[in-house]
Amino acid sequence: MKTTDHEQLTNPARVLHDHLRAIRQSASDKELARDVVARRFFLPADNEVRIRRVLAQLDDLFVDVTKMVESMTSADHAIFVRHFPMLRAGLARVTLATPSSTAFNFISDAALENLDLCASRISEDYREVQIASEELAELDDQIKDTFTYIKEGEFEPEFKEIALDLLGTLRKSLIDYQIRGIQGMKRAVEESIGKLLRIVSTQPDVPHKPLERLKTIIMNTEAVVARALTYGPYLVESVRLLLPPSAS
Repeated sequence: MKTTDHEQLTNPARVLHDHLRAIRQSASDKELARDVVARRFFLPADNEVRIRRVLAQLDDLFVDVTKMVESMTSADHAIFVRHFPMLRAGLARVTLATPSSTAFNFISDAALENLDLCASRISEDYREVQIASEELAELDDQIKDTFTYIKEGEFEPEFKEIALDLLGTLRKSLIDYQIRGIQGMKRAVEESIGKLLRIVSTQPDVPHKPLERLKTIIMNTEAVVARALTYGPYLVESVRLLLPPSAS
């Protein structure tokens, strides 16, 4: 195994396999391609730019997988990447306004089986990091709920600006994780702590409740990352100390 216990990563072939399989399973004549992709990646269905960006990021993963396969010893490289040209061409020509069953009909059983084989081979050399989709969805719901609470609340404009930016950073990291892995979530937690510290130090009159909600979301995100990476949540205790304890 090439990685040490601390050098864990997200297997890009596994990412591609799981997303393409889920997209194909969700495809139907009744739902447009944009709706299937948006739901899979927690995106608004009317934001075509972001949906296209996610499809482009999926295409980039084929390049990453190819490089990893080529670095392997004792592997028949051609076997693992033989379906890549067809899959990449299919992603490039997806029309978001067409029925998803038509848009994603290029995702074949043979291609998925080959990606699964490729992912298993990569796992022999690299330790994988995965977060359950249920945990990601729960975090996304918490972030969206708090975003609405702060946006619609009667708070100072400066507080709103920083708080909504903090929440946006965390939500973007959930989307990025699904493509690029967990390092972005770690960075997002660290950035969010910095933004929360800025609020605490510059706006002493902000009510405790919204600060507590922001702190809780940061702590929950860090806890998910810590479990996935099998290390102690080294930032959680720092977050706990940012604010005074809740009044009993």
